[in-house]
Amino acid sequence: MNIFIDCGARAGETTLEEQKSWKKKYTVYLIEPNPYFAEQLKKLENEHPNFIFIPNAAWIEECEKELIIGISSQSGSSFYSNKGHLTDKKITVKCFDFSDWLKQFSDGDYIEIYLDTEGAEYEILSHMIEEGTIKKINKLTVEFHFHKTSHPRSDKMRKQHNEIIEYLEKSNIECTCWRSKRA
Repeated sequence: MNIFIDCGARAGETTLEEQKSWKKKYTVYLIEPNPYFAEQLKKLENEHPNFIFIPNAAWIEECEKELIIGISSQSGSSFYSNKGHLTDKKITVKCFDFSDWLKQFSDGDYIEIYLDTEGAEYEILSHMIEEGTIKKINKLTVEFHFHKTSHPRSDKMRKQHNEIIEYLEKSNIECTCWRSKRA
């Protein structure tokens, strides 16, 4: 099975753009906790029988967290308040353990992930590395938001960023990273 997972799907724009170049059929998971995009993503799910909308946040455990809403539909929402384009509006969203969720797929599946989680990518990827589920991934496109995390300039954050990059560089995962590769 070919699987495309869009974490931080917003209105599904990335998936629709990527779909134009696909030479094989994918089962698509659109993961987006911001209810602003729910109607659009439900519509995509209805129009495309291979699309599945998950209205929760990918995270490192099952829990509820505060999500800070972006100032416009063009800006992403985040768990971290030091991101520049956020409002004062906070909502509580359900989160799920993304690494644990990936375990449902078999080792023979081709899994492609687009990860744009506005700072949460660090915890998610570190957790996947610790759990070993990162090895299930064939292709990863990740937008790193080093400057948007809870401690953007800390040595700990810099170390975590560099450890993830180093792991990805040594793995067999086809990886495209946005933003700077080294913190």
